[in-house]
Amino acid sequence: MIDLFTRFNKSKLNIETLSVFGRSEKFHSPGALLYVENGKGLIYTIQSYSKEEKKSLMTLMFGDKPLFQLQDEEYFCPTCEKIVKTGYNLEQSKEFSFDAINSDTASFKEVLEQIKPLVGLLMDGYYCIWDTELYPTDGGGNLFWDYPNDDTVKPGSCLVYLKDGEWGSLKPHFTIATEPFEKCNKERVEYYRQHPGARAIAYFMDGNLTALLDGHHKAMAAALDHRSFNAVVITRCFANDFTEKSGKQNRFIMADDVRIDAPKKWVNKERLQKVKDKIQAKSKGPAIVEPLKTPSYRSVEDTYPAKELVKYYPTAEQQACIDTFDVINDELIDEYMNKAQMSDAARFGDTLKARLIHDSRSTGNLVTALGIMRSERFLEFADYILKFHYDSDLLIDTIDALVDWNERGKQLGYNTEKEIFEKLGKESLQDYLISYMTEIEGEKPVVGKHIFEVL
Repeated sequence: MIDLFTRFNKSKLNIETLSVFGRSEKFHSPGALLYVENGKGLIYTIQSYSKEEKKSLMTLMFGDKPLFQLQDEEYFCPTCEKIVKTGYNLEQSKEFSFDAINSDTASFKEVLEQIKPLVGLLMDGYYCIWDTELYPTDGGGNLFWDYPNDDTVKPGSCLVYLKDGEWGSLKPHFTIATEPFEKCNKERVEYYRQHPGARAIAYFMDGNLTALLDGHHKAMAAALDHRSFNAVVITRCFANDFTEKSGKQNRFIMADDVRIDAPKKWVNKERLQKVKDKIQAKSKGPAIVEPLKTPSYRSVEDTYPAKELVKYYPTAEQQACIDTFDVINDELIDEYMNKAQMSDAARFGDTLKARLIHDSRSTGNLVTALGIMRSERFLEFADYILKFHYDSDLLIDTIDALVDWNERGKQLGYNTEKEIFEKLGKESLQDYLISYMTEIEGEKPVVGKHIFEVL
């Protein structure tokens, strides 16, 4: 075991807990906001540029080892999908092992206290520690330990675009391994299947993507049980202190896309200068100037059915639809189904359509979310949209959600068609959609054409 925390450092480490908060409309997960002073600077990100391959790089380092890297064309674009590489270079250190992290029952307060040695390995600055859950996938159809490491851009590596000027959010949902699968111990995996409450540790990179620092066996156990897993996610925050034209002092800290107003004792010019100086000092050291190459590793498929396991989880785009709602429950579904106003402008021949108060985009997000969540009310809601809405794009999105829901149901072993479509007096999804197509093909030929194509 490597004891990195005991390396020589004359300056005294100071970890100040600025705020502890629960889940709310503002905060997507419980967590804590910390200020780290005189950290060891062994876990940090460094930006560089490869002239040979013309790529901007953002590399997560552990000491002198590159763990994880985002690669972008020439400059970093916050809304552009990036190439993502994992170096599989992590060597376990004792600062990643705590009783509270491995416990089924530990409180976040206990975890926060015990992980201070790990927090002490960070660069100076502001950090948010989220107490959340992650999926054991990359958000693009790969198990976290079966990541292809190729040169294609990956979903989840930036904000997801949801059409009509709407974007997803910066929330940690997905993860990729930093340890090679060769280190997998089947006994440890089975142990954590019996202790599903244990937490992993991850570092937030961008979009919805994290680098898994500790808890690979916990994540694999979750995948085998088709669930998410608990995780403490570290997010580096950015603080600002500026004066508006009106003379008002504006101090705040950004944690992902969460803005936290900050008093002067949290954010001031002295602290900001200290953080800036440490970052500049680190940047003068050896820089990672070349993209990570694809390492060789043993296939997960030799041990676990990775390609099948990943089917139980949403993609980054599907999760973005879920994230547009703070809570998805019966009350929300009823609100969307009941708040409809009948309008003469919505009449097409003998068919009366409803003009929904909620816009088509948010309605489309909800039907997609219900489908991927396998909500018991998904089919009811989709049927309602097809009967009482007239926006062609929404109708097409709903049809796509139905097809995806049905196909995933078959892949996951659900007897979807027989048990559910009979409630609508139909034998199958195909029967249902053909019947619907004959009703609307005269007024909505583009929708009828889409049904023909998907069938």
